[in-house]
Amino acid sequence: MELSTLSLNFGSLNLLELWKNRSGATATGNNGNVGATDEKSTTSGAPEQLEIIALDQVAWHDTLEDCWLVICDYVYDCTEFLRSHPGGQDVLLEYAGRDATLAFVGYGHSKGAKRILKKYLIGELPLEERIFRTENGIKVGDFD
Repeated sequence: MELSTLSLNFGSLNLLELWKNRSGATATGNNGNVGATDEKSTTSGAPEQLEIIALDQVAWHDTLEDCWLVICDYVYDCTEFLRSHPGGQDVLLEYAGRDATLAFVGYGHSKGAKRILKKYLIGELPLEERIFRTENGIKVGDFD
C-alpha cells in the first residue's frame, strides 16, 4: 500500500500533509513484519523494546505531578518537562493523560522540539489502539 493512498483527515486538517510539510518526515515501514514492535536505542546503542501502554493506563497520568501524553501512538512521560515547556505547563496539562497528536502536529514543532521529546519516550500504544502507526508498518512520520 502506498502511503499516498492512506488518508488521515480530521475535518479540514490533513495530518499526513501537515506532518510532511512541517517536519520533512517521510513514510517508513517495518519491512513487512506485521505486528513488529518499534525499538529505541539505549545510550549504549543497542535497541530496546518499547513498553506497550494502553490508553486507559495513560489516562491515570493526568496531573502536574504525573503527566503522560500520547503523540503519534507513542507514550511520553512529560512530568519533568512541564515547568520548562516554552508554551507553559498549562498547554501540556490540557492534554495530560490523553492523545495530544493533533495539538502537537498542528502547532508545527521544530526538529529540536522533537529531539527533546525523545528523552521522555516511555512506550507505545498497543496495535489495536493506534491511529497513526498501523500493524502493516505504514507510518505517518518519524521524529528525526
